[in-house]
Amino acid sequence: MGAVTDAVKGFGVTFAHMFRKVVTTDYPFEHPKTAPRYHGRHILNRHPDGLEKCIGCELCAWACPADAIYVEGGDNTEENRFSPGERYASVYQINYARCIFCGLCIEACPTRSLTMSNEYELARDSRKDLIFTKEQLLAPLLEGMERPPHAMRLGDSEKDYYVGALTNPGTSAGAEHSTMGPGRGHLHDTAGVQFPGAEQQADRAAHHGPQAGVADAATGKGQA
Repeated sequence: MGAVTDAVKGFGVTFAHMFRKVVTTDYPFEHPKTAPRYHGRHILNRHPDGLEKCIGCELCAWACPADAIYVEGGDNTEENRFSPGERYASVYQINYARCIFCGLCIEACPTRSLTMSNEYELARDSRKDLIFTKEQLLAPLLEGMERPPHAMRLGDSEKDYYVGALTNPGTSAGAEHSTMGPGRGHLHDTAGVQFPGAEQQADRAAHHGPQAGVADAATGKGQA
């Protein structure tokens, strides 16, 4: 009798869990949704005309505590232009064998070129494959964009691009996304969002240069 009682008690645990909601995800056939601000794979964003936002300043590389980012800056010319202004990133690499996904590189970026997606599937068979190049990190071209190099379409100077982005944030938000879809590598579109103090930020950018204005927009300085 004792053996039967023990068996019933043992199956009691099994039966109790049979009717509970399953919490295990059938990965990789099902992908769990990540938090909106999840720190995943980086993306190098573009302007609405297709030019790259990265200006090759290397501030992200200097800010990285793991020495995971390598940047080589190059000079733009009117015949060979990849970004507004004088400089662009001719070489851009992130070593995901070193990256700790802290996000300090995002905070250091003065042009909001570098953002982080929700994509987390970075496992590779070789450590060499964990070094992502500029071509792998660049946001895909959207409708209306032209592949660089090409002339500036949204203004005559770098300042026109970034002051325009401050006064009308939606104009530069369309390229900031990944191709993974909602919940996986997706960044929320900020088109139409009105940031506080945009007029003050634009005025500061007009006096101190486009990078100062964009940096203030990111930190909240200069707001009324």
